[in-house]
Amino acid sequence: MNQLGHEVDIMKFHQITSNPSLTSIGYALTQSAMEKNHTPVKEEKYEEYTAQSPLHQDVDQASAAWVILHRGIIGRPLSQHLGNLKPSTFLRLDMTLAKLYCGFEQPMLFAELGRALHCEHSYHFFNSIPHLCVITGEFHPLNLTHVITLIAIPNALINNTAKFDSPVRLSSIDQMVTSDESFVYPPLHEWEKDPTCEHPEWYKIEQWMRGERPELPRVWSEYLSKV
Repeated sequence: MNQLGHEVDIMKFHQITSNPSLTSIGYALTQSAMEKNHTPVKEEKYEEYTAQSPLHQDVDQASAAWVILHRGIIGRPLSQHLGNLKPSTFLRLDMTLAKLYCGFEQPMLFAELGRALHCEHSYHFFNSIPHLCVITGEFHPLNLTHVITLIAIPNALINNTAKFDSPVRLSSIDQMVTSDESFVYPPLHEWEKDPTCEHPEWYKIEQWMRGERPELPRVWSEYLSKV
């Protein structure tokens, strides 16, 4: 019976991937669903949000979570999904870095939102099931076993049924809280704190920009899949 089910899944996979209008993202999502044994989700079913990547809040180490900033992605039509977020929602998180190093890195995460784990100043933290993660502008998906799956979501974007009543007084993502706690702002990127900071691989990236290291996006993605 398991063999029969596996053969049916393979047939579905070939049926979906034979569609000539399927994008590279759609193909990768279908392939990931096949490997992880879950039902494929169409690319357009993911609600789109702009977020900070956990790999881009500090140049030396990853932070605790992806941090959602707002609904929608710059340069793309606003999604028709209007409801606030709750478990089982499919999310696409994008971080716009197109102007940095000619778009060498353009992080995005496709995932299914899990349950809320805890809350802090103006944020709830959810686990998630990753479906696809790409960091570089060139399309090289990361190994999902090494992807940070925690997502910090502003309270204003969360469905009331998914909220906790009382926050834990923490600031694990370094969100900025005013002295009277009346306003909370997202954490700053490292380059926002220090305009002179550079990517840890800036020298190699500048070589890539000159066409001298065409393999660098693949190599960088392979490295991030292991850390």
